[in-house]
Amino acid sequence: MPIDALIDALGRDDAIIDSLAQAGELALLRLLERLELGTLLAPEDVHPDDFMDALTRAFGRLTTLNPQAFLDEVEARGLQRFIFLLWAMKSIDDPQHTERIVVLASAAYRKGKTGGERWAAVHLLEGHAEPRSVRTLVRALGDRDHAVQFAAIEALARVGDEQAIAPLQALLGRRWIDEHAGFPRAINEALSAIEDRRAVAPE
Repeated sequence: MPIDALIDALGRDDAIIDSLAQAGELALLRLLERLELGTLLAPEDVHPDDFMDALTRAFGRLTTLNPQAFLDEVEARGLQRFIFLLWAMKSIDDPQHTERIVVLASAAYRKGKTGGERWAAVHLLEGHAEPRSVRTLVRALGDRDHAVQFAAIEALARVGDEQAIAPLQALLGRRWIDEHAGFPRAINEALSAIEDRRAVAPE
């Protein structure tokens, strides 16, 4: 079946994802091209949620198989704002791609127009303890969306270093914090985790 026909059938059958994976890089490039052109649409007989689930899984499979091509195309086309592409990047576990993933995720956070886009970028950065990721996560502590702020706190608990201490302490001093269940505890846990890592760090 032609690649476009497979793409147009996404969400109808899981076997479609297997067929796209077998098509490899050609399928990946066509999916990204249609996404950029705005022609990557759910079939009329498939619920939009089912289509998005299938699309996310298809990109995850194809990204695992073709990480270099995926990152090259996403960067060249400026498509890192799409949440399902950020989730696909989480499937890349080769350390040689870490720096590029952090750059793309940081850009996605800066350009994110919705809380959901920025939240997904924060979650992607959580898996990469790089200076640039910490800077973006610290910036996210001041996000206008509390869900994004909370995600940044949890991420800094895992990857943060001492540059996050003062911003976390400042956030703890905000008057609205006590009105949101879980925030004070999460901030204190993040501060403790950072202090613990600093205590065992080599001189």
